[in-house]
Amino acid sequence: MFPFSAPFVRAFAFALALSVPGSLGAAPLQTLRIQTIPTDDATPILYAQHAGLFAKAGIDVQIDKAYSGAAIAAAVLAGSFDIGLSNLVTLANAHVRGVGFTLLAAAGTYHSKAPFSELVVARDSTAATGKDLNGKTIATPALDSLSTLVISAWVDRQGGDSRTLKFVEIPISAAQSALELHRIDASLMNDTALGAALASGNVRILAPAMDAVAPEFPYSGWFASSEWAAKHRDLVQAFARVVAASTAYTNAHHAETAPLLAAFTGQTLETIEKSNRAESGTSLRLSQIQPLVDLAAKYKIIPHTFPAREFVDPSVAKP
Repeated sequence: MFPFSAPFVRAFAFALALSVPGSLGAAPLQTLRIQTIPTDDATPILYAQHAGLFAKAGIDVQIDKAYSGAAIAAAVLAGSFDIGLSNLVTLANAHVRGVGFTLLAAAGTYHSKAPFSELVVARDSTAATGKDLNGKTIATPALDSLSTLVISAWVDRQGGDSRTLKFVEIPISAAQSALELHRIDASLMNDTALGAALASGNVRILAPAMDAVAPEFPYSGWFASSEWAAKHRDLVQAFARVVAASTAYTNAHHAETAPLLAAFTGQTLETIEKSNRAESGTSLRLSQIQPLVDLAAKYKIIPHTFPAREFVDPSVAKP
């Protein structure tokens, strides 16, 4: 059992009263297997499950976690899971290379007014601009990833030369130690890892590097194989509606959802409460996704650009 507070119990009761249009009716619940990275991006589906929103829509959701977007993509492609969570750059790369993935719902969305992700350096680093990172070693969870793109774009916009950067793969959870030991010079950090690193006093924020992409843009999303989505039209639309309804609530109630996220990630409740919480999008807007795709092509993270509508399910895509 989760140690829910009184505010959370009230929030739970409110959620049970929410009406999610287009319920699949009184038919037996349809099983939906979801795999996600244990981050704040998963909060809307965690809340929807515990508040009964999926059940009300006729869905028996089963949530599993993995620690690699690549592993999730492989599992979805193999049919081990129906829906997964990944950053949009990874999905765009898969699309360009002919892998049949389609986006079903928005997940994490960056807002410059409340950045949850920051480019950080060691406390004693003298770096102040992009130029100061020229030739430096930068940590990223995966090469040719969203983090690589964000940092490269920021360095160039701040007077540096991203072509000189030396990217190394290091899990976000290990970035703080690498910074403290001066094995790396900078890293993009978010969620509880960022909060813990700043609380240690050994690292400092260099810049909200994700601003280099856009003031607001979706960076991750829920996806399925194109084949599976085509065979489960009603389930796809019901999932999108539930996620949108849940997201509208969780974005405004971080305190009430902190126990859920703590239990799922294995972090302490105190750590979650002190971290910079992420927000998710309530719709997939092609106008917000296209700049990210174009920028990924510009930096050769993906071979070439393409219309964003090509990897967004047409039933949920917005202009």
